[in-house]
Amino acid sequence: MFDRILVPLDGSPESQKIRHWVVGIAAELESSVDLLAIIDSSRFKDSDADSSTEAESEIAHKYLRTQADWFQEHGVTVATHVVAGDPAETIIAQSRELDIKLIAMVTQRRSAFMRGILGSVSDRVLHATGVPIMLARPGETLGFEDGAGLPRTVIVPLDGSDFSEGAIPFAEAIAKHGSGQVLYLSGTAPNSSYASYALADPAISIDENGKSKTGSYLDNVVNRSVRRGVSATHIQVRETAAEAIIKEAAKSSDRIVVMTSHGASGIKRWLLGSVADKVIRSSEHPVIVIPPEHQQVSYRGGKQRIP
Repeated sequence: MFDRILVPLDGSPESQKIRHWVVGIAAELESSVDLLAIIDSSRFKDSDADSSTEAESEIAHKYLRTQADWFQEHGVTVATHVVAGDPAETIIAQSRELDIKLIAMVTQRRSAFMRGILGSVSDRVLHATGVPIMLARPGETLGFEDGAGLPRTVIVPLDGSDFSEGAIPFAEAIAKHGSGQVLYLSGTAPNSSYASYALADPAISIDENGKSKTGSYLDNVVNRSVRRGVSATHIQVRETAAEAIIKEAAKSSDRIVVMTSHGASGIKRWLLGSVADKVIRSSEHPVIVIPPEHQQVSYRGGKQRIP
């Protein structure tokens, strides 16, 4: 699944906080980690660009070696890379060149070594990459201590569409490896812009109470996971999508959200790219976003693909 993880670091304490989650995932899934530092040479004047880039590259190499030592102490295979270029474009290019299966990075920063380039590019990477990406707010403790393993609860928001179900194979794999469970989350949002619509998918259309048939749909999803040997349960909510996801994730420290970035049918507009954005900005827990390239179509038929 996530057998090779790319971790961009900018030298700031904030950017390093993602490593506590990465080391647990990497150790449990036997993933290798690639640490990346980017020298944004566009910041330098033409007259001294080469010498400034070389000097900053040397500092970056030393910094990454100390970070690599930390990962190796936790039993994780690690490589380091220092590349000059546009930060977002470099992250995306390196993920392709190295055949990365997961990018893990923070969403913002307060101060940073190498000018704190990561906070300003995470949004660009999220919306441009075809690789699953784990994002976390750097100001939080992020739950786990060093090497604590995989999260115990994996929250998967569903809107009834095949696209939203594309997160299921990833969530099931995390839960199964970590002896945890998948929590499927779905519902409607009264008195909001997400409410008062007809459902496109008759398999999960709601009755006048807005609940029972959606419950049947979720029961079926849970049963499929259980048949595959994964512990699973579900809940229905009646609040906006982002609010429900954030609230559920906050119930314990050992939770992570795995969701797709688009939902094209089902409970209309319950899962949009904007919902993923809101959850990433507000949740105290990491969010793994599965891009359209990896979303599984016709998952209900029992097919699944984990890239």
